[in-house]
Amino acid sequence: MRRRLLSAVVSFVMICLSLSGLCSCEKDREYNEAEVLAATADLIEKSLPLNEMFYGKGIAYTDEGVGIYKIADTESLKSFGVSTVEEMKSLAREVYTESFCKGLYSSEVFSSVKIDDTVKSYTRYYQELDSDGNPTHIMVNSKYEYFLKGSYEYNENMSVIDVSGEIITVRTLVSVTSESGKVKNINLDLKLIEEADGWRLASPTYAVYNEYTDIYEDLKK
Repeated sequence: MRRRLLSAVVSFVMICLSLSGLCSCEKDREYNEAEVLAATADLIEKSLPLNEMFYGKGIAYTDEGVGIYKIADTESLKSFGVSTVEEMKSLAREVYTESFCKGLYSSEVFSSVKIDDTVKSYTRYYQELDSDGNPTHIMVNSKYEYFLKGSYEYNENMSVIDVSGEIITVRTLVSVTSESGKVKNINLDLKLIEEADGWRLASPTYAVYNEYTDIYEDLKK
């Protein structure tokens, strides 16, 4: 009796594991490559100023403010097409997936990063409000150390290289230039997902020439 019960339990567990495995296998979506590549090119173009605003030199600021936070420069805001932090987030949502944006909103670009109630890095931007709760100025962290330096330029040639469930990966060639002027070409893989409002990027589009990578690769030779 015990053996039969054990056998039945084992069989039940194996069936559950088998069904779980079948359920977890997501079928790769169908797609039109021309449509995907056109959407990718459009999203890349829209992402470039966002890269500069979030990861690069960012919004310029005036001398007015308190401590490390200064009032954003009006002309700089106009060049990015924003006047509030919410508008910055809305622009990001037009380019990136919901999941990507959640990570961006909780990053130090928009939120101070704390570990065990200790602030490790202060937010880059925050919205100043008046006494009625209305937005007044975007405040900019004048001491923020951005990492997107040098420059990068996209090649027009792109191709779909992988499909995994709903995620489509597009590969393109990017020419990156370091701050010191060194240039090299790299393959950059971009992930896209089609959401209710259209195609969105699930990965960043910036590229940085890391000269330390060259040193590491030379040591491996």
